Amino acid sequence: MIRASRTWAPANLALVKYWGKRDAVRNLPATSSLSATLGLFGSEAAILPADADVLEVQGDPRRAIRVLQAARDLTGLRDPLRVVVRNTVPTAAGLASSASSMAALALALSRALGFEDDPLWVARLARLGSGSAVRSLLGGFVEWVAGIAPDGSDCQAREAFPAEHLPLAIRIAVTTDAPKPVSSGDAMERCRLTSPCYGDFVRDNPAAMEQGRWALADRDLARLGSVAEEQSLRLHEVLRAASPPIDMLLPASRDVIDVVLRMRDRGVPCFFTIDAGPSVAVFVEEAHADAVGSALAAIPGVIRVLEDRVAVEGARFLAEAP
Repeated sequence: MIRASRTWAPANLALVKYWGKRDAVRNLPATSSLSATLGLFGSEAAILPADADVLEVQGDPRRAIRVLQAARDLTGLRDPLRVVVRNTVPTAAGLASSASSMAALALALSRALGFEDDPLWVARLARLGSGSAVRSLLGGFVEWVAGIAPDGSDCQAREAFPAEHLPLAIRIAVTTDAPKPVSSGDAMERCRLTSPCYGDFVRDNPAAMEQGRWALADRDLARLGSVAEEQSLRLHEVLRAASPPIDMLLPASRDVIDVVLRMRDRGVPCFFTIDAGPSVAVFVEEAHADAVGSALAAIPGVIRVLEDRVAVEGARFLAEAP
């Protein structure tokens, strides 16, 4: 019997990047990744019994259909469902709305189908919708290991460090509300097949992961920022080198980078990270967050600045839907 279920999952921002798949069917990543979980921005999902299937999903509905079909294949249940997924983070703008939405959906399905006590079941389901959704299931700083097992059994995420280990505010400069021109999935595959920079990016991933882990362990904001910024710039180099090229950055995106560099030169402890999209996230010590936010808001082309921080917890159940 289907139980009504309602969940919330936060978006996450990659510091060391997941880019490319080693198995497209199982949605297994070619690279390990390190991320920070957001506290306020993400997605809410609800599962309700229904007379016929109803899908109300922001973003690409194919992801939700894939997760729903996988859940039915795993359980054998065919009861009709109403599936609702709504985002509070900009959709398809490079801010991990697919990760938060699929994490929320997978967790909601786990309770609806009676698997809420099996975190591996939830993670497997979430990954099928969006690889990085497994990172949104957890709080703090999250490590997602790519693994090498063909069945994906060693591809798992864990909380590497809690949010309190290195408390950081986040200011996100949103540069457009328009969806990005190429989806992350399509961009990954184009890069894998055509970008001459892609192989080196994958090869250097273990070293980047080690540097990121050590920087976090030492609470070394400058070193962590160096890793995150290098990863961001290299990711966009890989994108631009693809054929045809993919340039997701806008003039305002580049202006944000310049402002962050100038503020850091003046002694403000901050760094930027950019995923596959035009918006730029800035990590900063809380005491300087307002100053950074004001500087970002003053940049022409920045349409708004979102305020958040690294979150203590990841995806969670809410009061059950009516």
